[in-house]
Amino acid sequence: MDYILYFNKPIICTFIRRYKRFFSEFSYNNEIITAHCANTGAMQDILIQNNKCILSSKSSGKLLYTFEAIDNHGTWVGTNTMNPNRIIKSYLPYLFPNQIFTPEVQFPGTRVDFASDNIIIEVKHVHWLPKDNNIILPNIDNIRQNSTFLSHLSTNYAIEQSYKKNIAFFPDSVTIRGNKQLLAFKKIKGFTKYIIFILQRNDIDKISIAQHIDPRYYEELLNNILYHDLRIMCFSCDIDQNGIQIYKQIQFII
Repeated sequence: MDYILYFNKPIICTFIRRYKRFFSEFSYNNEIITAHCANTGAMQDILIQNNKCILSSKSSGKLLYTFEAIDNHGTWVGTNTMNPNRIIKSYLPYLFPNQIFTPEVQFPGTRVDFASDNIIIEVKHVHWLPKDNNIILPNIDNIRQNSTFLSHLSTNYAIEQSYKKNIAFFPDSVTIRGNKQLLAFKKIKGFTKYIIFILQRNDIDKISIAQHIDPRYYEELLNNILYHDLRIMCFSCDIDQNGIQIYKQIQFII
């Protein structure tokens, strides 16, 4: 595998529990160890007790390990929300070969992950495939024929009217920061804005917005795509004990 990100001295262990949001316990060599869980989301449907996990070794801090991935029905699912930014940072020269990007750039009302002279990029971590992945959604025929909308979804998009099945969703809980950022995007002029969704698993080839979880984020995202030059790109990842690589570009479903 041609890794874009390597895990530092990884170990395989079994999941016990997550607590206080940023801490998780694991069983390793008949001992209980605690690792940093770099994920503020709900982590719905993936934290299953006794499932295998990948931890990487930390070089500093009180905790010795970082929680990187968990096995979900035979597929490694990334849990570290810091990794998508690291992945895209390495991948930017391939996506935008003529641009020079600066990380963590402040704009009025928001801070973005990467920015060049005329491009803004925000990276979103995705992992959530709901157990009941047959979600009823309203008909959106009013945007089906909008050419601006379709062009801003890159080359991989699809529109499904009645239900969404076997699709990974973002977010898995209400995203206050995400909503605030989309409002700020409307006021930023002179930049093409991208949201790049990184799916930290390789068994799903579609991503969608969890309108049933955060309807405001769904509405603001559509508004930004239609009227404020926001574009969407999505990629899935291949993960094993050694690290992560970009697997392929995948569809964004509305």
